[in-house]
Amino acid sequence: MCWCYKRHLFWWEQYSHSMCTALPKVSSLHIFSERPCGSIPAVANAAFEGRSKEKYEPGETIRYQCHEGFQVTGPPEIFCRRGNWSTPSICEGIGCTSK
Repeated sequence: MCWCYKRHLFWWEQYSHSMCTALPKVSSLHIFSERPCGSIPAVANAAFEGRSKEKYEPGETIRYQCHEGFQVTGPPEIFCRRGNWSTPSICEGIGCTSK
């Protein structure tokens, strides 16, 4: 459980750290949350797992599956952060080898 002293605000960064900070002395306080992400970026020769939604919450992860005959060149997932999707890997054709 986390808590802060009176007149301090708790900040949490999912991928880095958390801290308490003094609240400013103003008449109103605006707290901004992270923006959601829009539609999933298309990846050639791949399909994503799950159902398509209009918007995705910060921190949501989408996993891609390359079509038969293709393999992923990096991580098979993307994540939503600050209203943007991480850069997806690509699916490259698997070369045939002869003996």
